[in-house]
Amino acid sequence: MLKITELSGRETYINCDLIERISGGADTAIHLLNGATIIAKERPGELIERIVEFKRRCNDKASIEIIRMGEDAERET
Repeated sequence: MLKITELSGRETYINCDLIERISGGADTAIHLLNGATIIAKERPGELIERIVEFKRRCNDKASIEIIRMGEDAERET
């Protein structure tokens, strides 16, 4: 999930897999696949860094689980 700050100051979390595009300008617009647009205080580059870090953490955890599953399977044989 991606934490953003809406212009009202409210913190919101969105599923970063649903982002179609992020456009900058006076405000940062996050366009979702369902057609919704969310305006955020963060700059596009900051949001992209957060997305990359989130994906990295997810992939690291998935890799660890795959390794553990492989080790468990080896022990059973």
